[in-house]
Order: sequence, then C-alpha cells, then structure tokens
Amino acid sequence: MAYATPEQMLIRFGAREMAQMATPDDAVVVDLNLMRLTVTNGDRSAFDLDAIAVADRALDRILFALNEADAAINSYLNGRYRLPLASDLVESSCLPGLCCDIARYFLHDSKATDTVSRRYDDATRWLRDVAAGKAVLGAETDTAAPQSGAGMPEFTTNPTPLDLDGYAA
Repeated sequence: MAYATPEQMLIRFGAREMAQMATPDDAVVVDLNLMRLTVTNGDRSAFDLDAIAVADRALDRILFALNEADAAINSYLNGRYRLPLASDLVESSCLPGLCCDIARYFLHDSKATDTVSRRYDDATRWLRDVAAGKAVLGAETDTAAPQSGAGMPEFTTNPTPLDLDGYAA
C-alpha cells in the first residue's frame, strides 16, 4: 500500500509548488490549473496536448518520488512491523504526511529549501525512533513482546489469616 497519494501532496503543498518541483527541466512549468486537474483526474480538454504531456510527465515524477519515499519508509519499518501495513493504520498515522515530506525532498533534489530539508530530517529522525522502538505508529501496533504478566493486576497475600467463612480470624 502506498503511504501517500499525489492528491495528498497537492493538498499539503499546493498546485504551484507541485508544478514547480515536478515539471521536467526541459519544459515550461505546468499551468497550475492543469497540474490540479492532472493530479485529480479532472477534465483537461481545455489544454493543448503538449501541455497535457508535460503535466503527465510531472505526475510521473511525483509518483516516482512517492514510490521512493514508500521504499525509504519501509526500510525503517521492516524490522518492527509486518509489511504491508493495514490501510486503516496508515490512514490514522502520521505516515501519509511523512511520506509527502520525504517525496517533496526527493523532488526538490539539490534545490531543497531549509524548510524542505528540515521536514525531511524530522521525518527520517522519527522513523529512526520507530525502528529503534522509541516511537510507535499506533498503540495497537507495537510489536514488542509483552513482559510476562504485563497488563494483569498484581495480587498480594493478605497478612491476616482468614477463617473458612471468609472473615478475619
């Protein structure tokens, strides 16, 4: 399962940044409305075929970056969790946002701003914590084996002896 979608990246970073970071270097930056329509599978008939082709290439770059981000995330999670993760766990965790931040960093390549780099560093730091057992995706997913008796009430002996009727002697 993919941790994030191009639509999620569009929501997080906007059409302008998506177009700027994903348009191939040999092309004019994709029109913002065309980028939005391409990512959301909207009607692109108002645009010329050359512009649509560039937008499709931009979307391919976004998908490639998301796949690379998925692989990077899996490399951290593999030792702690059974992969692929359940979709409800992914959706309820911070993984979609982390995946977007990592993919964004990959798309920016050597032109990453301080903010983009910091968010990438934060994402990978948290993933290292998950791999080391210092953080978990969700309470129900911690794969550490429980200690014997963990979660059970503790019983102690009563220093006062009881008679057969259950009253103190």
